[in-house]
Amino acid sequence: IADIQKNPSAAREKAQEIMEQADVTTARLGDFLSYARQRDPDPVELVGIQFLEHMKMLVADDFRNAEVTLDVESDDISIMADKDMLSQILLNLLVNSLKSCSAGGEVKMILRKTFRGSARLAVTDTGTDIPPEILSKIFKPYISRRAGGCGMGLAIVKRLAEQSGWTIELKSKPNFGTKIFINDIKIPR
Repeated sequence: IADIQKNPSAAREKAQEIMEQADVTTARLGDFLSYARQRDPDPVELVGIQFLEHMKMLVADDFRNAEVTLDVESDDISIMADKDMLSQILLNLLVNSLKSCSAGGEVKMILRKTFRGSARLAVTDTGTDIPPEILSKIFKPYISRRAGGCGMGLAIVKRLAEQSGWTIELKSKPNFGTKIFINDIKIPR
């Protein structure tokens, strides 16, 4: 209906609106199912810089279109992680960071070896900070700082991190953006 030019414009517009709402509903259902699904991680050895550069490539067009810089920094280390779970974590964090930044903003993925012999992964941005009134509950389902957000992204991140045996922390300050840290990632011996 939306593509047939001989249909009245009101019918085409309504059909287009229905398709867009169906897409939003499908995306939210997918988020909910990702959150609800419990699965055991299957860790494999991932070369840190290669994995982060691959993630950067996946979202490069979105960042370029938004005129937001995405950088990668990594110590010369490998980590033990479920590739799909870590990919989902990073995609959710990168999308959130991108949405909080305006043109000229910066996002970084940083992987460092800690003094405890594990790794720490950080995603930092120069976007808008998270208001203090929702900061303490930001990892709960259906909590969002954006109009139109469904509030499942960070809940999924926390669930996947915990399933992997990692801890997660978030720091957000006005005029300094947000930093999310995933701690205790194992390094192969």
